[in-house]
Amino acid sequence: MHKVKPHGLTVVASLDSGFRFTAKPRTESHSFTPLQAWLSGARVKSQALLSVILLLTLVAIFIAGLTSTWRAEVKIHLNTRDSVLALYVAEAGLERAKIELANNWTWSGIASPAQFGQGTYTVSVNAVNPSKKNVIAIGKVRNCEKQLSINIQQTGVAPFFIYIQEPWSWREI
Repeated sequence: MHKVKPHGLTVVASLDSGFRFTAKPRTESHSFTPLQAWLSGARVKSQALLSVILLLTLVAIFIAGLTSTWRAEVKIHLNTRDSVLALYVAEAGLERAKIELANNWTWSGIASPAQFGQGTYTVSVNAVNPSKKNVIAIGKVRNCEKQLSINIQQTGVAPFFIYIQEPWSWREI
């Protein structure tokens, strides 16, 4: 005769008169201390709780990484946009200098910032010789600044008064 006790049942198997199984509910009671009872059920619960906490921690780290990456990307985008706008504002300053010098060769530039779109520009005109001037325009948009330079040669009388020396019109400095 063989006795097995799976999950609250006592199973008795006897081989004397064939194969016969009998299953009876367990009647014996086990006495656990409160700590043992808590530990036996708490182990499974604590493992599940630790798994959930670990998973939530990993998700939080992932989200924090995505957030910081997103903020960096937005900042890079805004700086790029402001840099391009500053370049356009500086170009506007050069164009104004061309017009002013075409009408008045003694024009000396703009010392105080002039507003153009979302930014400001200043223009300085430096005489290289009596018939040639170097113009520097500085465009500023928020924290970005671009400086452009151009050499202008006086060649005749108005309205065909100036000649731009470089074929690309201006250069960034």
